[in-house]
Amino acid sequence: MRKCLVASLVLMLVFSLVFGNVSISFSQKKYNEAPMLAELVKAGKLPPVEQRLPKFPLVLQVKEIGKYGGTIRTQYRIVTQWHEVGSLVNWPTFLKISPKDYRTVIPNIIRAWKFSNDYKSITLYLREGMKWSDGQPFTADDIIFWYEDVILNNELTPVKPADFSPGGKLMKVEKIDPYTVRFIFETSYPVILYILTDSYPYLPKHYLMKYHPKYTPLKDLEKMAKEEKFEYWWQLFNKKVSDVGIGGLSATREVNAPTLSAYVVKSRTPTMVTLERNPYYWKVDQAGNQLPYIDKIQAFFVESPEVYNMRILSGQVDFADFNTDLNNYPVYKDGEVKGGYRVLLWPTPYGSGVAFMPNLNHKDPVLRKIFQDRRFRIALSLAINRDEINQVVYLGLGTPMQATVTPSTSPLYKKEYAEAYARYDPKTANKLLDEMGLKRGPDGIRLRPDGKPLEITIEYDDTTFVFMRRSTCELVKKYWEDLGIKVALKSEPKEFYIQRVGAAEHDIGLWQLESAEVFLFRSCRDFVPIQPVWSQWGTLWAVWYTTGGKGGEEPPEEIKRLYRLLDIARTSIESARRLKALDEILASQAKNLWNIGTVGLYPKPVIINKNLANVPESVYFYWSYHFGSIANPETWFYKE
Repeated sequence: MRKCLVASLVLMLVFSLVFGNVSISFSQKKYNEAPMLAELVKAGKLPPVEQRLPKFPLVLQVKEIGKYGGTIRTQYRIVTQWHEVGSLVNWPTFLKISPKDYRTVIPNIIRAWKFSNDYKSITLYLREGMKWSDGQPFTADDIIFWYEDVILNNELTPVKPADFSPGGKLMKVEKIDPYTVRFIFETSYPVILYILTDSYPYLPKHYLMKYHPKYTPLKDLEKMAKEEKFEYWWQLFNKKVSDVGIGGLSATREVNAPTLSAYVVKSRTPTMVTLERNPYYWKVDQAGNQLPYIDKIQAFFVESPEVYNMRILSGQVDFADFNTDLNNYPVYKDGEVKGGYRVLLWPTPYGSGVAFMPNLNHKDPVLRKIFQDRRFRIALSLAINRDEINQVVYLGLGTPMQATVTPSTSPLYKKEYAEAYARYDPKTANKLLDEMGLKRGPDGIRLRPDGKPLEITIEYDDTTFVFMRRSTCELVKKYWEDLGIKVALKSEPKEFYIQRVGAAEHDIGLWQLESAEVFLFRSCRDFVPIQPVWSQWGTLWAVWYTTGGKGGEEPPEEIKRLYRLLDIARTSIESARRLKALDEILASQAKNLWNIGTVGLYPKPVIINKNLANVPESVYFYWSYHFGSIANPETWFYKE
């Protein structure tokens, strides 16, 4: 079975690489538009729809041709990131992962692409006539601006993006014509396709150039910066980039800032953000109707999980996904009729809903030595009763497993990796700690080599997945205290948590295991320390990696081996060699337990207004697929 899956992956990868220049789009003379836009055209405030769409708009095949109109009411809990809105507005990446198989790369902003024979360059073809939401053309100049004026500017980008630096050398970008660019690499880089499904190598030049010293005198920029209470011009520029909010999740997007997403921010108050359809949105349905169907999004800020769920149950929400908790699924189901909504259970391919990451770069040399001892991490894993966590936290609907890739989306899955030290065996766990010399004191608490009690703190972000994280931590605290380890739990806002983890000031951090899908070479941070904040078990090693050895801490040989394997997985043009390198990375995780997994493959409750149509009954809810965005919300519409 696994051989078939691997063969399938290889064939799909080859298809994407060889035939990637096939675009699923069309051009026609007549298009249809929403009544609210037709009125603006009639009043002379907008050009006709045919002039607003690109020559080759992206066609989305819909189950039902929709009706225009209506407002989706949703909500968000994090001021700096409104995830439900992120699901709804569409993430304007160059390419996307197909929701049909979650493996094939399909066009999005880019209508076509073509590799060179040696895969050292890729030519990207934009959609001629495509426009930003303010009507300005989206062209190769927006990509060149991002590259030459932002990435190559050392004040704005002192550390160059690793995803665009295969082999350790930053790529070059060449403008061929207004709608064609070429990315040129030092080495073969076939997996750039998958990088482009989750990155934004462009910026609106027309909007940002006035904040850049290449286009505006520095003295004028410095004055502008001081007026907005910044010390340096580049701080002002970065603030304006944040205002644009290229990524789907940015809640700092300024009112009317240009976007390629389906919706534009029109107003903001401390308690609500309102978005309206992008009149220049570049997608249509098969009948030529410009998308999206729905006119507006209203997103309400809520401070607590209790208020979040109360609004769902009282029918004040038409869509909710990111902050729903599985433990509330029975309550959500009971409230369907009264609330006027449906509850869908979308599967997730997470390798673990909560994965624990001991800080192997700990600033306390004694704790560092303990954490770096493989026996300690194995003991922590063996002490966890995953079956109990599954029943208590996931209603028995998840899969107890070690931190690894998942069989639902990855041909790299191996049963022995998923079962590595994942049995509940506190007897062996205690024996391992005894072997390490961590003897119990008179009060039952184990003592460190320096004679101090062995005390650790589990820290976690308390703004998302609250019940899942809190409940799992409470159970794990009990399991580890039974081993004689004194455990404290510390929940904190995401911004503060990220600061502490980024500085390697934590004992044990946690996150959901996101490096679990087929495109492991794109996002491998859980198994190889490549991102200073998110590779929480090796933060300083990740800094060393991203800075080319100029910062952080030089890692041991095993970690350097992982870097070499990842480089092979990203740059080899031989599919078998790439897969072998990734398998070795997963084998290292299974042996060393850089991450300690608990329960994965659990479903996610999604709340949908009962009158919303074209909503799929089941799609994978996952970061790499941009959560609800993979369900194409721009095609949803109200039947009534």
